[in-house]
Amino acid sequence: MSNPQAVIECPACGSRNKETWEFCVRCGESLQGAADAATRPTAGSPAVATEILSPEAVTTQADGPSLWTLLTAAVAIVAAGALWQSGWARKEVPRPPASAVAGSMPEPAPQPPAPAYSSAALKFMQARQKIASGDASGAFVLFEQALRDEPQNAEFHSGFGQALLQVGRADEAVAEMRQAARLTPSTYQGVLARFLYVAGRTDESLREYEVLIADQPQDVSAAREYATILSQAGQFARAADALRRLAQAQPQNSNLQTELAYALERAGDTRAASDAYRAALSADPANANALARLADLLGAQGEGQQVVDLYRTALERNPTAAPLHRRLGEALEKTGDYRQAALHYREYVRLNPNEPMADGVAKRAAMLEARLAERS
Repeated sequence: MSNPQAVIECPACGSRNKETWEFCVRCGESLQGAADAATRPTAGSPAVATEILSPEAVTTQADGPSLWTLLTAAVAIVAAGALWQSGWARKEVPRPPASAVAGSMPEPAPQPPAPAYSSAALKFMQARQKIASGDASGAFVLFEQALRDEPQNAEFHSGFGQALLQVGRADEAVAEMRQAARLTPSTYQGVLARFLYVAGRTDESLREYEVLIADQPQDVSAAREYATILSQAGQFARAADALRRLAQAQPQNSNLQTELAYALERAGDTRAASDAYRAALSADPANANALARLADLLGAQGEGQQVVDLYRTALERNPTAAPLHRRLGEALEKTGDYRQAALHYREYVRLNPNEPMADGVAKRAAMLEARLAERS
């Protein structure tokens, strides 16, 4: 039976080790076979096990590295041997099973399912693509098949109507759009009204707008479109009536007030038009369109200096507006300020050299400059 206090000498480096150790604490050499040469210390010898393991003994030995350092190295060597046996030192790192890795990974976020289109919807989309590529005949076949499958689909009727209008089949186009409006009036009634106007059926368009406005009085855009079509059709009094109702509901809408003023002016009600232009400027003093139109209106009534002031203000807001320079030049010429009038005529020509009126305005400026030269 081995003595726990016996020590053996390492055959490689000569360090003393406990008999029970398998490896040298200093160099890691195997101690097997060296036990027979071991010397057993006597009492009081500094190599007893209690001294070898004592921190005090470790820190006071002067012949070589401290025993604590050697012990640390021994631990590292033993660990390295274990790693070698396990395969880590040879980079044969055992891999965890795939199931364990998968179990530690977060679950991927669920992907939304792809939209499921019906056969009719797919035909409709293909028809739209064919229209875009110029294949009208192929598109119409697909439109008709889609509508045969889903005859109550308002979107299909609307799309087919637009396609028909593109190739000039206006009557059929209108019929399809009317069907869409019948099926879903809240969505397609306004579309039908605009569609009829584009198709050149102004009176029918206006009637549809009137139905829409009566059903949906809060639809401001429809009311403005209605008034615009009336103005373009030359029905300014009716346009003014429609715009007046909108302007009363939105008194701070400067552009709306300007549209009302213009309709009133074209309808012949210049006093009401002047008031509406001023209301537009009260809501937005920077409204250059209202300034210019009011100046035009007052200029026609002979209001010289007031017109000049309005045009100057409008140009401060929009200094590159060539027509304003020409109009200000005309107003200044009427007041006798030829020098300033000629300057604004020249500015008009500089900004719009290719306009048909440019040559005439340039000649007018030259004539005024000649008059000034004669006076001097």
